[in-house]
Amino acid sequence: MEPDLGIWIFKSFRGQGYASEAVKLAVTYLFEHSDLDYIVIGIYEHNVISRRLFEKLGFQRAPQLDETEPDAFGEGEIVQIGCANGNC
Repeated sequence: MEPDLGIWIFKSFRGQGYASEAVKLAVTYLFEHSDLDYIVIGIYEHNVISRRLFEKLGFQRAPQLDETEPDAFGEGEIVQIGCANGNC
């Protein structure tokens, strides 16, 4: 199983920097308090805003981990982007 981080921001609070701050805090905490070498984020391919957010924070595509989860939410292909050794 891959270490996976997910975040959901209530619609009326999106675009205000909360997601960026939450991800930064979570990533810092995880790398400082665990023995993880990397974290992977699964984002639906059509969710360009989320992909840009994580890429802005230093996450990079990991296409070898891409997958489709037809039963999860029925939204299609999931693009995986990751961060290694706290370099994000």
